[in-house]
Amino acid sequence: MITDQTQQTQPGEEQVFEGSEAFSRTVLESSPDCLKILDAHGRLKYMNFNGLCQMEISDFGALKNQYWWNLWGAENEDLVKRSVDKALRGEVAQFSAYCETAKGTPKWWNVTVSPISSADKGIYQLLSVSRDITGQKETEQKILEMNLLLEEKVKTRTEELFTKNLELENANNELATFNYIVSHDLQEPLRKIEIFSNLILEAENNIDETHRNFSRIIAATKRMRALIHSLHAVAGSGTAEIVSGPCNLNEVIAEISENLQEQILEKKAVIKVEELPEVDGLKVLITQLFSNLIENALKYSRPGISVKINISSNVVPASRAIGAGEKEMKAYYEIKVADNGIGFEDNYKHKIFELFQRLHSKEDFSGTGIGLTICKKIAEKHGGWMQAEGALNKGSVFTVYIPKR
Repeated sequence: MITDQTQQTQPGEEQVFEGSEAFSRTVLESSPDCLKILDAHGRLKYMNFNGLCQMEISDFGALKNQYWWNLWGAENEDLVKRSVDKALRGEVAQFSAYCETAKGTPKWWNVTVSPISSADKGIYQLLSVSRDITGQKETEQKILEMNLLLEEKVKTRTEELFTKNLELENANNELATFNYIVSHDLQEPLRKIEIFSNLILEAENNIDETHRNFSRIIAATKRMRALIHSLHAVAGSGTAEIVSGPCNLNEVIAEISENLQEQILEKKAVIKVEELPEVDGLKVLITQLFSNLIENALKYSRPGISVKINISSNVVPASRAIGAGEKEMKAYYEIKVADNGIGFEDNYKHKIFELFQRLHSKEDFSGTGIGLTICKKIAEKHGGWMQAEGALNKGSVFTVYIPKR
């Protein structure tokens, strides 16, 4: 190991260029790098002219006999000492480190330390070759910064593509919803118009019955007009927020019951409705949501059992509302539509809202498997959400949460 020695020159050490057959002054001075010769204790004995210029040293005499590692600063002292030790053991040492010049100019150096030996003296001197790699380091730093910038741009672009793909997926889902409304909801008033028109033809001599059926046709026509208006509003708004207005749920359920009168009578269904609130929303969409839920309750009934549908409401704080998440509302209307139908296994309660998912075969029950997806989407468009609970052959409970504004 290196041990500190006094800086006084020992006898014979003034012959820096001993072994001049290996190192001539001409060779040392012709090198473009910073060359230094150290003694066996790691002290500076010589530096070539190019080295003095690169290190911005005007007087080498002030540094002569100083320990070399003192030039490198405290952070590099151990690194330099280890390199000197390695060279004194007969090995070539290499390292790269930062070291300012005598005038404080920042520079990076790539350094090689080689032993100089003779047959009779062994290793008696060390040759240090320091190459200025500041330009290379600056280039590497620029490349690193450019790579980081490129990575950031790639990340940003990837996120943009992900967002675009998500928007496309949502648009496709919206299109599926739109198609369902066209193929399903608009068919319902058309079917009523057809039925009542046939009844008019069959009862053409019964004036009272004819008037009643004409009234039903007019009501179905108005419903179709409202649906078409809603479609236009939804299709035109894209992903924008819907324009809300007061919507009395008691009136909505009454209107749905009137529209579904034939199915209700056919199933001998009893719909029990508690006092419901007035919510903010687009009435035609709110009507569509609860119409789908009631139609499902009528459709998925158990054979031989009278259908019972209970519709109730409650106000819950956001802290108790399951699914409120990061929503800013303080309270929500919790509206439950419960039935005594065939129900479903509770582990399907999340899957049931997925697009085109069916829990029952087409042979048993007709439908496309998109109705509940639309219900969920309508609830979300109004700032709320939905959840489902079920028990096989016991019934289902669908809960709609709508913000209380």
